[in-house]
Amino acid sequence: MDSRGFKFDGKSERFIRGSGNGAHYFIPVFTASAGTLGIAPTGCIRIDAIELLSNKISVLPPVEQATTFTIGIDLWSYFKNPSLTYSVSLDSDLSNLRNALIGAFDDYVSGYFLEFDSISKIDSLLNDKPDEVCPHRPMRWLHAVTGLATAKVVGRANFEELEGVYRNQLKTISNGPYLKFFDRLVSESK
Repeated sequence: MDSRGFKFDGKSERFIRGSGNGAHYFIPVFTASAGTLGIAPTGCIRIDAIELLSNKISVLPPVEQATTFTIGIDLWSYFKNPSLTYSVSLDSDLSNLRNALIGAFDDYVSGYFLEFDSISKIDSLLNDKPDEVCPHRPMRWLHAVTGLATAKVVGRANFEELEGVYRNQLKTISNGPYLKFFDRLVSESK
């Protein structure tokens, strides 16, 4: 990954490359299913301005906030292709596995970074249709928090409308425990 500008960060267990407004992460997520160990490659984009606002309400320690991401995809789920999860065993040929992961990066993740590495594109992904599940931020409470932080950063004219949409969504998730974080974000955004 060095030739692509990425360095491996052992603490966060990901490959990281700086971008003009944040960072790109390529994360080999380890999975286990039915006794089989696998690696599911994931691509994530961090936009610093959005994360700095979102992290003001975070319960994560500051050292972990440094590597949070704004949007991301796991390849097999996003592209609906189970072959994008790679099995690992004691007998695995690690050079073949490495080549497969680099191939997945080149074929899928690098294009994702090119397509979505801008605040305006992320704003559109999250906030043009806030009532729809966003595959780039599928957990509803994270979609709400990231969407509202993004709306604040870009100065969206319908910020208050989005606040209401996301607030109503959060009220329905597990009887509203995420509302306290959302309210703190709203307060930080004023």
